[in-house]
Amino acid sequence: MHALLLLLAAALCSFQLPGGQAAAVAPQAQAQAQAQAQAVGRSTAGEDRNAEAAARIVQLGRTDNHVMAHLDGLVNGIGPRLTGSKRLQQAEEWSVEQFRSFGLEAHLEPWGEVAVGFDRGSSSGVAFVRPPEGGDWVAEPLTFLSYAWTPGTNGPRRAPAILAPQKESEIEASTDALRGCWVLFEGSTGATRAVRTALENRAAELSLAGFLQAGSDGDLLVMSGRMAESLEVMPKLPRIAVLRSQYQPLVERVKAGEQLELQFDIDNRTVVGPIVQNNVIADLRGSELPDEYVIVGGHLDSWDGATGTTDNGTGVATAMEAARLLAAAGAQPRRTIRFMLWSGEEQGLLGSEAWVTAHPEALPAISAVLVHDGGTNYLSGLGITPRMRPQMETALAPVAAFVATAGQDFRFDLHDVDGLEVGGASDHSSFTEAGVPGFFWDQAGDADYNHTHHTQFDTFDAARADYEAHSSIVIALAALGLADLPDLLNRTHMVVQRRQLGVFIAGDGVTVREVVPGAQAAAHGIERGDTLVSVNGSPITPGALSEQLSTGEPHKLVAWKHGDEARSALFAWDPGDLDRSPEPATLHTADGLLLHGDWFMGASGAPADGSALVLLHMYGSERGAWNTMREPLYRAGIATLALDLRGHGESVDAEGLLAPRVAARDPALFNAMDQDVAAAVAWLELRGYPRERIGLMGASVGCSVALRAAVNDAQLAAVATLTPGTDYLGVDSLQDISRWDSRPLLMVSSREEAGGGASVLDAALRARDPWTASDLVLLDQTSIHGTRMFGVVPGVEQRLADWWKAVLR
Repeated sequence: MHALLLLLAAALCSFQLPGGQAAAVAPQAQAQAQAQAQAVGRSTAGEDRNAEAAARIVQLGRTDNHVMAHLDGLVNGIGPRLTGSKRLQQAEEWSVEQFRSFGLEAHLEPWGEVAVGFDRGSSSGVAFVRPPEGGDWVAEPLTFLSYAWTPGTNGPRRAPAILAPQKESEIEASTDALRGCWVLFEGSTGATRAVRTALENRAAELSLAGFLQAGSDGDLLVMSGRMAESLEVMPKLPRIAVLRSQYQPLVERVKAGEQLELQFDIDNRTVVGPIVQNNVIADLRGSELPDEYVIVGGHLDSWDGATGTTDNGTGVATAMEAARLLAAAGAQPRRTIRFMLWSGEEQGLLGSEAWVTAHPEALPAISAVLVHDGGTNYLSGLGITPRMRPQMETALAPVAAFVATAGQDFRFDLHDVDGLEVGGASDHSSFTEAGVPGFFWDQAGDADYNHTHHTQFDTFDAARADYEAHSSIVIALAALGLADLPDLLNRTHMVVQRRQLGVFIAGDGVTVREVVPGAQAAAHGIERGDTLVSVNGSPITPGALSEQLSTGEPHKLVAWKHGDEARSALFAWDPGDLDRSPEPATLHTADGLLLHGDWFMGASGAPADGSALVLLHMYGSERGAWNTMREPLYRAGIATLALDLRGHGESVDAEGLLAPRVAARDPALFNAMDQDVAAAVAWLELRGYPRERIGLMGASVGCSVALRAAVNDAQLAAVATLTPGTDYLGVDSLQDISRWDSRPLLMVSSREEAGGGASVLDAALRARDPWTASDLVLLDQTSIHGTRMFGVVPGVEQRLADWWKAVLR
């Protein structure tokens, strides 16, 4: 690798910057590379070979770069590439042939099927207005889009325009007026979903022409659509968004009683599936470690409101040119460099997630995944963990040397991050969530990505040729450097999750411009045009949403308005590395005591995500007794608050009065511990956990405290007990079990102790309620009282986590 730097720096000395300006920094880069090479000594033949290849990559990339030709062939030659469309199929086949023409092994790999395909043809729209004083109709062309997976018009359809009813109850009184009309919804979302659905259901009866609404802020029309699961569930009418500056005058004319007719001719076609969907895979085989990989990619699919240039034709074109440069330069990487172009990204990372799921055996052998999906601005850096830095500095030193000669308009930085993001908005996240280092390139430059992203402006002229050429060289050098590292990239303490709702926000900082399919916002029912209101009760400050989400606990109660309807939901994010220490928690009881606990989040996306447990230890123990339960509960998506009960651990008073009462086994002290649980539940509620998603798990006297607290609070979800007793330390569990209701209850005990506890409680419960949901588990091991069963009874921790996962699902 050091020989690579030496030859690369020497080659860079002969190059010119744009406009003929000499690369004055090249001698300094050459001197640094020479010093490094001399310090290391003689390089291997493979390093020498790839050093020459790296220099050749830069030379070819600057003098004979084909990236814009690739982009032109994709976005102009083929066009938009919606998942399930014929154009995407054409793009897949075209991409395979391109890679093969470079000398790579390339093929299509199916990842799934689409039930209904969608192809878009031409469209036109005109507003016909008759002046109030009469006369001929005046035609005004409209700028608009029709949403994907919605029907067309079957030829020109001209009809009057009418405003939609504001409430579902108003539809019946408006049927005569609605008949045969184009229906206009006011505002960005228009009427509620209930109104739209009710009209859709009566579409044939009313002969409705279709639905219209205003486009996004300013001059943007943002394309989206819901992929249909079958023809039967597809919308029955065209759904159209008109440029906002044109739409509002239409609404005002209707309100003023002017004559307005609209004509649309929209050629939208559905194809009955199933239609096989593919990822494109192309390999530059490794010379020494062909079964280890560096993956370079982007997504081949796009929305079809334009030609899908910056999202993500630019990423496809740079990956494709990086492959051509590597092959043309004669690079022979130690590991295989695999180029992957995924489909289904816009519908929720479908292609990349399916590949990861189908190839678990390959994941440990993938060193890194590099994804370019941020538009046409040049690649300016990567966020890396501190443990990756030594390897990344070595691997990307050729990139740094190249950028140093590329002029002051370009930069490249490796910056430290706490961890790589999961839950991100592109295909790298599918790998990162599976434990593979996935990177989303930093980008910088003058291009306005928000202006083109998913809009009618995402066309070929939005791409910057200089940025694209630069990025293709960066990708080729980075892939080669990573492929030649002595070892796979370090994965220790790798993961952290970026906290995103899964929406794009309009310029006012609170209005939802677009909802990302498959993201939490979509799952919770946030829609385009909704207004975000608060996070954990604090009003959302325009421009500060990211900060409000990223600070504090990774569970946030988000409130928003859908029309006049107030809505809220709990959003949860994976806090990251399992090896981290839990966060300290302090809380106050109703009788004035200060308690301490350990707060540990559950993994976002797991079945019981958004749930929490209060963990209650044995007599004389403390919260650390639950440490081995953290990981299995984390994996189940369950957060934990392990509490030091009053008088135990750190939950002692300054006056020193509690400890003697604990030692004396004062029944009044233990009977008051249900107040400790009440304080813990209130602490969790403040962090957005509803009471019905909170459970209690206790050991020994903690069982008695959990039962007492649960019968006093019928909203709590369930209780699990480890070695419950009938009357521990004066807490009468037989009395409490007589008040137990239909909620799930788990009692786990050794057989040797069950006769004085769990079996007696179970019998009492069943005598009162033979159909109880209670579970009794008796273990054959001995000396396993309470949390002492952890590490002794094989798999008991996972069995408990599985029970809770099923209960809180």
